[in-house]
Amino acid sequence: MDRSSIRRPQQGAGRIKAIITITIIILLVYLAIKIIPPFVNYYDLRDHMEQTATFAAVGTQTEAQIREDIWRKIQDLGIPGRPEYLKVSKGNRRVQISYQYVIEVPFLGYTIKLNFAPETDKRGF
Repeated sequence: MDRSSIRRPQQGAGRIKAIITITIIILLVYLAIKIIPPFVNYYDLRDHMEQTATFAAVGTQTEAQIREDIWRKIQDLGIPGRPEYLKVSKGNRRVQISYQYVIEVPFLGYTIKLNFAPETDKRGF
């Protein structure tokens, strides 16, 4: 038996492992590209809600003005949902804001549902 006949099956197995590894890496990168933006938008919305609630707790903004500000941010971020899902409550130097929404991410024939519920409760001093 010569040496080249022994190496060929090993080289083929190495190529198959490399192809499988590269395929898995590509799928993970694709999934990350689809999933990371909704999480970034969630954190951006939550931060905006907290900042708005902090200033509104000691300011003169009405519930309607707070709602309009938050809804505009939701639309700017392209977050799905309806205005009635946005809950705003202001009273006695306390502001509460919450919003619930679902992002559906298609992946290889499946749909991954990401549930988000940013909320904040701030009290003025």
